[in-house]
Amino acid sequence: MSRILVLEQRPKWYPELQRQLAGASVRIQPRASASEVRTELAALPPGESRIAVLVDLNVGASGVLTLAASVRQRPDVRVAVVGQTESLPLESVLRELGVDSFLLMPVSGEQVAIECARLIGLVPAQAGSTAESAGS
Repeated sequence: MSRILVLEQRPKWYPELQRQLAGASVRIQPRASASEVRTELAALPPGESRIAVLVDLNVGASGVLTLAASVRQRPDVRVAVVGQTESLPLESVLRELGVDSFLLMPVSGEQVAIECARLIGLVPAQAGSTAESAGS
């Protein structure tokens, strides 16, 4: 079963993804820290399932940068980051580290869900392209 790990300070995207992806074959799990996500990913054998990590940059840029760098060797893990306008300068660094999507606020829960679903292969790539361009 595919997974979406949601790293955020306050529950916003986790309940929204549960609502938007209800009935889909995906396990959505909240995580409190980048180190918690790294530890969980290290315990999962590569290729066991498709995994997306949705990161709200409000958790802190340094943890997100470390997380992005640690998962770039895992082709089964895809990363989407949601950031504010002031975090836009980090986009190129995050993409160099392997982040797949950078969604710029304001972005709707539906757009975030489409992008996460696209990253784990639940929707065709073309359907998710509007979510990424909406944030750019």
